[in-house]
Amino acid sequence: MGCRDVRELKLKLAQAAAVGQRFLDGGADRPPSSADGILADISNVLEANRALVQPEAFRAAAVALVAARMIAVFGMGGGSTTMADEMRYRLARLGRPVTTYHDSMLQRMVAATLSPDDVVVVFSVTGHVPEVIDSVTIAREPWKPISSSSRRHRATP
Repeated sequence: MGCRDVRELKLKLAQAAAVGQRFLDGGADRPPSSADGILADISNVLEANRALVQPEAFRAAAVALVAARMIAVFGMGGGSTTMADEMRYRLARLGRPVTTYHDSMLQRMVAATLSPDDVVVVFSVTGHVPEVIDSVTIAREPWKPISSSSRRHRATP
């Protein structure tokens, strides 16, 4: 077998078993995979968020997005940045004029230049990031519609 001793034989057998394991069918009696757990977690989060949706606020946000001359989406930090980009991808696919900003300085500059026909959408996990709050405060003056989504606050138009 080309092994110097029993120890080397055991090592080679263990390595072969580890490599070959992925090609073996685990059968129906195997425990649920981590993919099942991930899918269950995603399903639970979607259900929890669906329960938070306020139909009237959702409709108002949709109407504002359809009517918007430009849509600016703000998000800072992991999940908020990802959600802002996801919204941009989806709205761009629908032919809507949309941009995303993840930098607080750019958010404030853009917020100051928006017109009454523009809409700002803000994603924040906590709803308490001072830089994002500053950007929203600037964007709100005096007329711009704001839609926000955070873990602590329900979506608002």
